Amino acid sequence: MPKCNNCGRRFGYSHVLKTVSALSGYRSMVCPACQHAHTITLASRFAVSLLVVVFPLLIRMMFFPEQPLPETLALVLLIAVCALFFTPLLVKVEK
Repeated sequence: MPKCNNCGRRFGYSHVLKTVSALSGYRSMVCPACQHAHTITLASRFAVSLLVVVFPLLIRMMFFPEQPLPETLALVLLIAVCALFFTPLLVKVEK
């Protein structure tokens, strides 16, 4: 879990999850203790994208190669949603 570079307090899981979700567009994370703004690093954004987009498609291609994508779309979406819940553990922040 990322922590504030100014005061050292760790950001909450739900706070980080809201920040990396698709609806927020990687907005700045503000520390609840010192109100210092942090941005998510480019490497973290890349890792989150790989985990949420590429990983489910690779799993689908490895285990269900002969089925067309529309038939396995529910599985791909389920894996993507599950992967999204692991993203706060990968996120790094900078000032």
